[in-house]
Amino acid sequence: NNNNNNKNNNKAQELIALSSTSKSIAASLAHIEGMEASGNFLSAIFDQMWHHTNIAVSNTIKETLEPTLKEMKVPLHFVKLDLGSVPIQTKNMFIHRVDLDVTHAGKGKEKAAGIQIDVDVNWNGNCDIMLQVRVVSLRVVYFRIFLFVRNIYES
Repeated sequence: NNNNNNKNNNKAQELIALSSTSKSIAASLAHIEGMEASGNFLSAIFDQMWHHTNIAVSNTIKETLEPTLKEMKVPLHFVKLDLGSVPIQTKNMFIHRVDLDVTHAGKGKEKAAGIQIDVDVNWNGNCDIMLQVRVVSLRVVYFRIFLFVRNIYES
């Protein structure tokens, strides 16, 4: 485990050196073979922003789904939508280089370096979601999600 920490520290120092000379973070990260991180820093960001994220995501869900349901003539609407006070948690992050086939308009396909970020996402939400279908109400007060998220960025 100590050996992994040393490797990650060396890779972090290499990244800092590259980022000072590269045009983008993605270009800098594309030179790294692989780096593990706990993902705790993302959890800390979600902790700090959760109140605002809850409001924004709840409003977006309502504003997106309700018109669609109405258009489909589904007699369902949100009475309440609150994601609760428990923020999303992230862990087991792995960042590594990938080779991408990129198609540019008029130029055809070419190879490009990119980065891939894999992270586990866990949310044990103490949400309060109430839906109403005509005269029947449905309520969700606990929701649990486990996800594996993969993001790929072109440098």
